[in-house]
Amino acid sequence: LLARAARDAAAWNAARAGLGFDLFPYEGHPTYGGRRVADIPGNDFLVVALSFVTGLDVRPYFRDHGVRTLFNALHHLPPAVARAVFADAAASRQPIVTFELVERGLQGAAIVAGLPLAIYALTPFVRPARAAMLALTYAAPVLPAAITWDGFASCLRAYSVPELEALVAPLQRDDYRFRVVRRRIPWRPLFMTSVVGLPR
Repeated sequence: LLARAARDAAAWNAARAGLGFDLFPYEGHPTYGGRRVADIPGNDFLVVALSFVTGLDVRPYFRDHGVRTLFNALHHLPPAVARAVFADAAASRQPIVTFELVERGLQGAAIVAGLPLAIYALTPFVRPARAAMLALTYAAPVLPAAITWDGFASCLRAYSVPELEALVAPLQRDDYRFRVVRRRIPWRPLFMTSVVGLPR
């Protein structure tokens, strides 16, 4: 999203507020060394994006603690393990943020239903090209079937917002709070669910 919005000044000015970057001009900001916004360092991008997604100023947490992150993988953890991950972050007073695009429902089903077409279209561009990969994609479509099955299985295992809230509820403390956030991704008919744990 950032790369598409940062392709020129007009596109950036039209899109930056929707991405949470309304304080960042197309070029000249000291955060990216006076160059263009596309050159923003990864950690600085993460701080701005996390602040926007969570609605919190996360700069102090990055400066003082570092942040534990889990990207599109929480659905792989059974509830007891997921709760243990969050409990360890709280016990260590480490901020934690998880991001999940996978969800049970129409969004998840629609994304997964498009996987076979995407695999067929993108396989010729995968390098290095191997005969086995091409055969398992086109002659006997094992790869599209396996990846699509994995996608549907992930959707079925995804946590809903109420399930995540119930998962972290026993871990809420006066000095460490969890919050579950579900936000629409700009310019996409997609939502992202996050669990944010922050020491106070």
